[in-house]
Amino acid sequence: MTDPPSEPYTVQNSLRRFTQKRGRAKPKRRYDVAMMVVARGTPHQTDYETTDPGLRLREEHRALHALCRRPCAVAEIAARLDVNLSVAGTLIDDLAELNLVEFVGARRTVHHRRVLETALRELKAM
Repeated sequence: MTDPPSEPYTVQNSLRRFTQKRGRAKPKRRYDVAMMVVARGTPHQTDYETTDPGLRLREEHRALHALCRRPCAVAEIAARLDVNLSVAGTLIDDLAELNLVEFVGARRTVHHRRVLETALRELKAM
């Protein structure tokens, strides 16, 4: 699934997304837009100043971590950070690798369809 363009295509916008994702084409993990992300711990200053540029966290990471102090859906993260879902996913990946976020709720169950059908049947009976 590809994200719809969140902003008009320009070289500057394209480069911005490329640098936000550190050249990665997509997140390592597939995130459901309703999946809830919550911050864990506190990023250490060294996480932002490491000499390895591939591991260095930036302002987007800091903003995401602050936003997720309370559970926040992946779609909301993308909207509040003004990035597309792919960029949000790669930022979440970075924080997950450092155990700075965890995922809660938004699990699908086998009975999901049955619950909806029962609710619909009950509503029709009203």
